[in-house]
Amino acid sequence: MPILDQELSAGNGVDLPSTDVVTGYFPVPKELSRYGEQLAALHVRGDSMEPTLRSGDMVVCDSCGWDGTEGLYAIRLNGCGYVKRVQAARGTCIIRSDNPKYGSFEAPADKLELIGRVHYVIHKLD
Repeated sequence: MPILDQELSAGNGVDLPSTDVVTGYFPVPKELSRYGEQLAALHVRGDSMEPTLRSGDMVVCDSCGWDGTEGLYAIRLNGCGYVKRVQAARGTCIIRSDNPKYGSFEAPADKLELIGRVHYVIHKLD
């Protein structure tokens, strides 16, 4: 699976380019082989998803969009990429952080691109 030269914000958002630049490759974990080439690893920047994710971690996500269940997703909103908890609610999505210092917010479902679900986290050791 490719490691992309892109970051997902666990904070205030970071520009997410529309093209992918591959900086390396990582073997696909056996239990994720069903996703084939729909997986990528991206870096996390920020502290809004602590303690689940820390700045410098990598997440492995698919590019399948919304899978119908609440969970941790890579998303694009107003051109910025984030990694957040997402819950669908009548025409909107509720976007949550794990860090209690940060509040949740709602985004119209038609303005939010759910890139894909996060399946793995590779933690950076301090």
